[in-house]
Amino acid sequence: VLDTALEALRAGGRLVANAVTLEMEALLLARHASLGGDLTRIALSRASPVGSMQAWRPAMPVSQWSWVKP
Repeated sequence: VLDTALEALRAGGRLVANAVTLEMEALLLARHASLGGDLTRIALSRASPVGSMQAWRPAMPVSQWSWVKP
């Protein structure tokens, strides 16, 4: 899917891909190494009850690769 999207993208177009698994993150890291672009890791936590109090529960981090086709 990523190869097809890269080929279809016009010059000046931006591709943004997200990953939560190690395998997909490795794919994005390889694309970043070969094509450049920006890598970002987004980590979110949500407040949830712990007894009568609240605590932060982490969600799975999202790795994001963004690239503009020359």
